[in-house]
Amino acid sequence: MIKKILAIIIVAVIVAVVFVPGCGGGSDDDGGGENIIPIQVNNADGLGALHIELVYDSSIIEVTDVTLGSLGENGQVDYELGTPGRVIIGFIDAMGMNGSGDVVEIEFTENSDGKSSLVLENVVATDAETLYDMVVQTSAGSLDTNNDASTTPVINIGP
Repeated sequence: MIKKILAIIIVAVIVAVVFVPGCGGGSDDDGGGENIIPIQVNNADGLGALHIELVYDSSIIEVTDVTLGSLGENGQVDYELGTPGRVIIGFIDAMGMNGSGDVVEIEFTENSDGKSSLVLENVVATDAETLYDMVVQTSAGSLDTNNDASTTPVINIGP
């Protein structure tokens, strides 16, 4: 019984820390021609929560939605699109994830032809069991709408 209560408290703390107050979690844009690029996480063993800020060129693309990826399929995601060129993402999996894969998928529409970097900023990863911050290293991605080419942004957990 005490373990269940502790688990509920841990989930509540993670939600309070990770999710940005006032997150809308959606978009009114239902336009067609949408594309998807994932955010990949490597070595996610024990990962319980993520705060991610993805920065991109809003003259080239517009983010319309953020959904769970294959690695994050048992979690919950919320996001904020209030600032053009930046999407703030909060992700939580109270049981913790294991392995590597796509934690979320970013859906976007193309505004014009060109290249945009996909930079990960202010990434914070939290251990599901201890609630300690985990060491993260990020690699930027890129998107070229001229050639329909992309490189996935990556979050590496651990040293």
